[in-house]
Amino acid sequence: MEREWNFDGVLDTFENWSATTRRRPAPPLVGLDGPVSEIRRALDDGAPFVLIGASGSGKTSAARQALRGTKHRVFGTSMVGLMANTPYAGWWQSKVQAILLGAAELAAPRSRVALYITDFANSFRESRGDRGRLVADDLFAAHRTGQLVVCGEATPDLLPLIARDPKWMRELRIITIPEPDGQMLETILRRRAWAMAAGKTKTAIPAPWRRGNPGPPEAERALAEAVALSQKFIRGGQPAAALGLVEGSLTRGLLTAGSIQEVAAKRTSIPLRLLSDALPFPVEDIDREIAARVIGQPEAVSAASRAIAAVKAGLTDDRRPLWVALLTGPSGVGKTELAKAVAGTVFGAGAHLIRFDMSEYLGNEAAAGLAHAVVQRLLARPLSVVLFDEIEKADFNSLDVLLQILSDGRCTAPDGQTASLRQSVILMTSNIGFGERKPRTRATGFTANTAAADTPVRRQDVQSALEARFRPEFLGRVDATVVFRPLDRETRLAIAAREIGLALERPGIRHRNIRVEYDVAVLDVLAEAGCDPRYGARPLVAALQERVIGPIAALIAADPGATGFRVRIAAQRGEIQLEREPDQTHHDAAPIGPPSALRPSEYDAAVVPAGSHQVGSPKSDHTRSALTYSRGGVAKKVAFPAPRHNTESEVRGGPR
Repeated sequence: MEREWNFDGVLDTFENWSATTRRRPAPPLVGLDGPVSEIRRALDDGAPFVLIGASGSGKTSAARQALRGTKHRVFGTSMVGLMANTPYAGWWQSKVQAILLGAAELAAPRSRVALYITDFANSFRESRGDRGRLVADDLFAAHRTGQLVVCGEATPDLLPLIARDPKWMRELRIITIPEPDGQMLETILRRRAWAMAAGKTKTAIPAPWRRGNPGPPEAERALAEAVALSQKFIRGGQPAAALGLVEGSLTRGLLTAGSIQEVAAKRTSIPLRLLSDALPFPVEDIDREIAARVIGQPEAVSAASRAIAAVKAGLTDDRRPLWVALLTGPSGVGKTELAKAVAGTVFGAGAHLIRFDMSEYLGNEAAAGLAHAVVQRLLARPLSVVLFDEIEKADFNSLDVLLQILSDGRCTAPDGQTASLRQSVILMTSNIGFGERKPRTRATGFTANTAAADTPVRRQDVQSALEARFRPEFLGRVDATVVFRPLDRETRLAIAAREIGLALERPGIRHRNIRVEYDVAVLDVLAEAGCDPRYGARPLVAALQERVIGPIAALIAADPGATGFRVRIAAQRGEIQLEREPDQTHHDAAPIGPPSALRPSEYDAAVVPAGSHQVGSPKSDHTRSALTYSRGGVAKKVAFPAPRHNTESEVRGGPR
């Protein structure tokens, strides 16, 4: 049997707050005189207490400040530290007894020994021993001996977890740590900035700040910017959130509104162009950036651009998410791509996209599971675009979770943990209003007006379908309902041009300096073969891979050391053929396709006038594409089967 841990001197394994507080200079605390006095009274009386306040509101600082000028001895730890080396119930009981023994040895007149747990509420979750006995039960028993004051801190959302235990609530003193208001917060920042800069940086700090009084306008603008940006984009309570920006700016050797913005941009990943008033970001530029990714959906692009402009201008409601939009339309038309584009524009990277498939949240436990998942993922990445996909498939209990998010900008899990979504963009997708539309049969080719939307989409029809499925209070909290168009001919051609341009920029082609040229008919074939009425443009990447990239890959694999050669791609009668020309002597950067292939926004006017091409569809499932190339004067031809998209499993392999 494993030997029991020796817990002698266990209090020495915790941080001795009394000793460290007396050695350290006192940080300036503003507006916490009341809570500090309550903490001292609780220690004098030997009463257990818990400090309730937002993360970063100053709970720990207030507790440390209360120890100054007293003889009380307080040892600080977390639940992880408290439970260390106690895998068995017996070992845990031995550790509790060792803590009580150590407290008795330190007892002195007018001096209490206290154990301060920084995540006190977790003791009401953790269990040790038989029948699920909670750690909080053993801590209460330790308190009742009179030898130890049990205390700690928690955030407001976790107080209900503590309140479930009536014995604790009868004796526990609840001390609230309020968040400072605007004027108080600026006073705190002035005094803390003075204290942080004293003897540590060369930054000139205004003399009035030593007593919390206003300084020069430029310095005051820096503090005001720290307050505004921290409240909007920094996770945590005040004053810690704003102090972090001020301290980061001071370490750079200056304290200006611009330096505050740069620190905030670095910590949040939000591009500086959205945070800085010195950098313009016109709506036209936002339009172009999003339209490069979301093709053929001008209404969606415009709606997203206006929302991002509101973030830039600081005109969003601090009580709600940055933007709430319901994206409706058939599959594969760009709804998820819009979410990725917004994530990249607002938060600097597509990694800030969090997606929930609402079809997974059905049944009695669905709402609890969704709330738990949202809280955990938002706590890990609070600044995100949160995408709730196919919300019409969720049950009403799960929609109630969404209603809380849309109303309050927060989500509460069953265990009481809460995550804020007020720094997030909330996007929801739905096929309502489109699912009952009959898909058209595949046409022989494109004509001037051959569109995926043979039947016009009427916004009022979509709105009626939404109102029949969702409650008014739910739809009333949506900032914008965006209707996506089915893909018409020109849009599909532009998507094909973009995808082939991106594919031919891959390292394997670019690093070998391979010159790839293709004609417009290639785009016709890809657009026809890779677009399905049921799945929009999703199968296009699969068609591109099979008909273009796959053959190029085979060509390279046959002679991987060759560089600087030319590949011509052509299409005839629905077939794509590749031909390799002899190696070139120059190694200039290779042009890829016609110029418009890399500029989809100019594609319609520059390359394909309306109705200019008629491309035949594959004659059968056995139509084949051919790769033709020459080496050493010997022509070789390799056939590749044309892609088949006749089953749902094959089609869904493409991107969203």
